[in-house]
Amino acid sequence: MFRAGLEAYLDATDRYDEIRVLLCNHGTESIGLASAEDWQRTAARARKIGVLTGTEASVYPRDFASLVRTLCPLPLPLAAEDAAAALNAHDEIIWHPTN
Repeated sequence: MFRAGLEAYLDATDRYDEIRVLLCNHGTESIGLASAEDWQRTAARARKIGVLTGTEASVYPRDFASLVRTLCPLPLPLAAEDAAAALNAHDEIIWHPTN
């Protein structure tokens, strides 16, 4: 049910650059539980990065090792100038660069 609502929301909005889905591995295939493949299709709607975070799709919903490991890819490096520009673009952030 939640996935259907998320799909409807994604249909009505601009595409996200990144969609990272964290699944709860509770050990059983419940009625109405979306499969890892369903969630992968949802994540794939991202323009740049769409992944299942910390879950091995082939063993979901019994990937109990996901509780202690992460498969989350690290963000791409950001140049200092780009970081400063991003921070300065927000009035609510007071940025004082130091040398």
